[in-house]
Amino acid sequence: MLSSTAEDREIEVRISVGKNRKRHFQAPSHIKRRLMSAPLSKELRQKYNVRSMPIRKDDEVQYDELNHSQMRQVEVKRADIVARVLL
Repeated sequence: MLSSTAEDREIEVRISVGKNRKRHFQAPSHIKRRLMSAPLSKELRQKYNVRSMPIRKDDEVQYDELNHSQMRQVEVKRADIVARVLL
């Protein structure tokens, strides 16, 4: 009897780094929005019942720089997949 399950045969999957980079940077805006998300604090996690949310312009984010945690606003450019911390 022939079976077509993955357990019966060995599947070789090759990952092309270049193609993945291309898809990442040429993704449509609604996909880039999901890519540019950040984890929430414990208080916000309980409030919104989600672990992470997409970042937006003027959101406050916490980042660590030389073991000093700081809260700063961010500038988001979805076209470039960039979130810059405003000083």
